[in-house]
Order: sequence, then C-alpha cells, then structure tokens
Amino acid sequence: MGVVFLVDWIRIIFVGVVFMISGCVFFYIVGYMGGDKRIVRFGLLVLLFVLSMFFVIVSPRFIIILLG
Repeated sequence: MGVVFLVDWIRIIFVGVVFMISGCVFFYIVGYMGGDKRIVRFGLLVLLFVLSMFFVIVSPRFIIILLG
C-alpha cells in the first residue's frame, strides 16, 4: 500500500495558507519565546502539527488522513 498525494489548485492554495500561517506562528515564537528554554520543543510541536495538516490536505486515502 503506497502513499498517494493529490495536487490541484485548491490544495495548493490550502497548503500555501497553512504554510503562511505557520510561518507567522514561527516568527511569533521567536519574538515572544526568545529567552525560553523550551522554544525548540514548542517549535517542533508546531512543525509536527503543520506536517499533519499537510497530510490531511494532500492525501486522498482515509487511513493517511486519520494518521495525519
């Protein structure tokens, strides 16, 4: 069972919006949590969330959507 990604113009727009919002969140993290010792962990959690949103958007298979 392979992994299939569908790409069309609507999904590209949604992925762009997700990446734009997550980029703003990363800039906010650097500015707001600059001196915090757990900034790396929080950044990795946000990155995992963004990757799961990416899988939800581009995957046509229900199992991959549930994993995302």
